[in-house]
Amino acid sequence: MVTKMLEALYVIASRKDIPAGGRVRLLFAFFWLSVRRKFIRNTESVPFLGYRIFFRTYENLLTILKEVFLFGEYRPLTVGQNPFIIDCGGNIGITTLFFKQRFPGSNILVFEPLNGNCQIIRKNIEGNRLQGVRVVEAAVGSSEGTITFWEDAKKPGSSTAVEEVVGTKGEHRFQKVNVSSVQLSTYIDRDVDLLKMDIEGGEGIVFEELDRSGAMRRIREIVFEYHVNPKNSSNNLSKIVAILERNGFKLIPGGSDLVLKGDSMLLKASFHYLIHAVNTTN
Repeated sequence: MVTKMLEALYVIASRKDIPAGGRVRLLFAFFWLSVRRKFIRNTESVPFLGYRIFFRTYENLLTILKEVFLFGEYRPLTVGQNPFIIDCGGNIGITTLFFKQRFPGSNILVFEPLNGNCQIIRKNIEGNRLQGVRVVEAAVGSSEGTITFWEDAKKPGSSTAVEEVVGTKGEHRFQKVNVSSVQLSTYIDRDVDLLKMDIEGGEGIVFEELDRSGAMRRIREIVFEYHVNPKNSSNNLSKIVAILERNGFKLIPGGSDLVLKGDSMLLKASFHYLIHAVNTTN
């Protein structure tokens, strides 16, 4: 608990996008929720910064709240008022709540393949009376059809699009889920102010599809998690960088994982970090 608090203080102290009072409010809300978790577990929703947030597990909720609200990992660098935002990998809708708090007049298109998560997203939209949000229950991929996801039965909401994860004792913790897949480019019929992606290692094939279709040119800013996994050869960073640079994007690696873990990430076979990309031609 103390270590996590120090980590949070270290990261949030560097944030310049919100005043000091806002940082204190964030820290208090997050750690109050962490304490509340120990005493009130039998609940489907909690209050947080004026929202009523529905969730599946406390562990998943606190992890996403830390990344999205506390550390501000998906905060845009160039977006103005009333933007059009596409959120790929919406999970339970925390990034949607974050974007709506920052940009109340925004229009948001959310893609989430897992039905259980989509149900929670819709509760968060309806429960907080959000306007201008559309949810598509599908993964984004290279083609229309069906793909396989693996969901951790002990941690509902967690998933990987790459492979089944086997535990250290050989246990098969993840269960196979077949989900719908769509081409993201078919949904881009106007300029996109921000594309956010956290799609568990599928980012490479999505960028390739956007490049082939020409839709990449209509995107002004991208923030995405790049997943390093030696078993996922289709997710090649050099190809992603080439696509982005060919379409006029400037890349800015970052995120709390790089700040907090640094070189230790290189000791792991699989890890991920955040990349911002801003289109310099728009």
